[in-house]
Amino acid sequence: MDNIILQHFDGKLPDWARAAEKTVSRYSLKINADYELITGMPCGDEAGPYAQKMHMLDEKYDGYEEVLMLDMDVIATNIYANIFNIPQIGVLHSRAMIDPNKVRNQWHNNPLYKQSEFLFFGSVIKLKREQRQELRKYLDWNYIISCKYNSKINYNRPDFDFSDEIILHYLLHKSKILEGKSFYEVCMRRDGKTLEDIHVRNYDRYDRKFANQPEDSDPDASLIHFCGGRKSNILPTIKNIFKGQIL
Repeated sequence: MDNIILQHFDGKLPDWARAAEKTVSRYSLKINADYELITGMPCGDEAGPYAQKMHMLDEKYDGYEEVLMLDMDVIATNIYANIFNIPQIGVLHSRAMIDPNKVRNQWHNNPLYKQSEFLFFGSVIKLKREQRQELRKYLDWNYIISCKYNSKINYNRPDFDFSDEIILHYLLHKSKILEGKSFYEVCMRRDGKTLEDIHVRNYDRYDRKFANQPEDSDPDASLIHFCGGRKSNILPTIKNIFKGQIL
């Protein structure tokens, strides 16, 4: 297989997560990709649970052309459009790029945060081999953890404030692998060349196919993200799509 889809969960899978895993595993098979559920804390306990998705950069996956990391609360439908056929990485968190004070995360004084630099939502991230290898050169867990537990900064939720999103953002800044790229080239939702003209485009809305919440997804979406309180709708949705066959 040229590509692999990953999900991560630490601990016993609740029913909704087991069901989501089954749908994504089935989707992987349909689009001729491998699938792996990563468990435990492969990046180390000190990194915290929300940083573990950075395991997608591990050299064990260097044999794959592309690696897709999905949140555990992403499900696949019975529409098998291939996400590996589009070039974009994910969905940009433009509000956070413009002003860190406009997001729940405590990023305004986080040393990993670099205002205006590329910052993606962590629910759907797809990276090519060369990108992963270059990013990995700058992945220094000792530095990241030292920032996380800096006694001069009182983080309300240190694990949440040092999630995969901010770590990937920092690595993109350090590596410069997206330098010169337009927002269209890397984002499934937005277009523009600067933050002054960034906007939601009205064409090629791949986020509606692969990276959106149920209420914002197209009827023929292949991947849907049930974040927050939407998790309670995962089982009913899967039962409705697959008529109980997958559970």
